[in-house]
Amino acid sequence: MLQIIKRSPSCCLALVLIALLFSGSSNATHKAWVLKNSGLSCMIKSPGADPNSYWYNQYGLNYFNQDFAVGVSCPVNLANRWRKVHNGSTSPLQTRWLRTRWAGIDYFSDGGSFAGLDFSMVCNAMMGVDDSIYISDSILAGTQYGAQRLEFVNIVSGKDWGGSLLTNEESFVESLNYNCYMSPGYRAISGYDVAPCEGPCGGDANRFTTGGSAQTREEAKVSAASCSPTYSAQDAELSEHGITAKRDGIEIICPIDPPADDSRSHPRELVEGKVWIHRSRFGTQPNCTVRSIEDADILYDMGSTKLINGLGELEIEGTGTKVDEDAMMLFCTINQNQTFQGGIFDVTVSPETGGI
Repeated sequence: MLQIIKRSPSCCLALVLIALLFSGSSNATHKAWVLKNSGLSCMIKSPGADPNSYWYNQYGLNYFNQDFAVGVSCPVNLANRWRKVHNGSTSPLQTRWLRTRWAGIDYFSDGGSFAGLDFSMVCNAMMGVDDSIYISDSILAGTQYGAQRLEFVNIVSGKDWGGSLLTNEESFVESLNYNCYMSPGYRAISGYDVAPCEGPCGGDANRFTTGGSAQTREEAKVSAASCSPTYSAQDAELSEHGITAKRDGIEIICPIDPPADDSRSHPRELVEGKVWIHRSRFGTQPNCTVRSIEDADILYDMGSTKLINGLGELEIEGTGTKVDEDAMMLFCTINQNQTFQGGIFDVTVSPETGGI
C-alpha cells in the first residue's frame, strides 16, 4: 500500500522540539548522467558544533539552533553508470568533466532569519583536480518557508557554476563537494544532484521523464558504514562487522544512491531487495522499509520486509510506487546485539540511449 507522509508545520514543530530547459536544435544529441545523493551523506564540519542541534532522519540532515550557524559538507558520488565519451574514449577513467545541465540542492527551511540575515543558507561547490581545488560562485538561499531548491547550474536559464570551477569545468574531475553555511533556525537537506554532460550540454524542455517512459533495472547497494542511528550516536556501534544496536528498538537510516539516469530524472520504482542483519536465534525480528523523499517534503514507502530467511536475510518487496525522488533511503528497526551488515536493491532506471 502506498503511504504518503506530508511534513506539516506541526511536524516541523515536533522536530524543533526534541527543468531543465534548453532551446537548442531538435536534431542535436545531448547526453548527460543524472547523479543523485541523499542529504544523509552530508556531514557537519564546524568544530565544536552542538551534537544535540543536528540529527539524521527520513528528511535527511536536519539542523536546529536558535543561536549559532553551522557548516555542512555534502560529497557527490561521481559514479553509478556515469562515463565520458569524448575524443574517441569510452573509458570511465578518462576526461570526465563538469560541463553540466543542472546541479542543485533540495532543502526545507522554517523561513526564519537571524540578526537581520536575509538568507537561510549560503552554498558553493568545490571541485578537486590533482592538487587543486576550484570553487563555484556562492549561492544564497532565501528565507521562504517550506521546501526549496537551490540551483548552482541551470543551462536553460543560463545559470552556470561561476567562479574558478566554471573556468576549469573541462578538467578531469576527481571529487565534488557541496558546502553550505546554515544560518540559525531549522534547516534540512533532503538531497542534492548534478547532471554532467558527455559532450556539449543541451536538450529539450524536460528535466524529468514523463508518462510511461521506457525503463530498465539495475542494482543499488548499501554498506553499513554509511548508516547512522536516527536519534543518538550512542545507540549503536559501528565496526568492521556492521552497525550494532546497543538496546532494543534502535532506528537506523542509510542513504541509497540510485544508479544514474540517462539524460533525464526517472520516476523510480523499487522492484525488490535484500538486507542482511545478523541476529540471535531468539531475538526480536528486525524490520526494514525503503522510502523516497520528493520535493524535500513528502515521503513515500517504496517497499518493506516481506520475509525473513534463516537468521539474517530479509527480503524486501516493492510497493509498485514510482517517484521522481530527491533521495532514497533504507530505514530499519533493529534490537540489542543485532548487526546491520548491508543491503542490495533492484531499482528501475531510464535505459541507456544516445541522449536527447
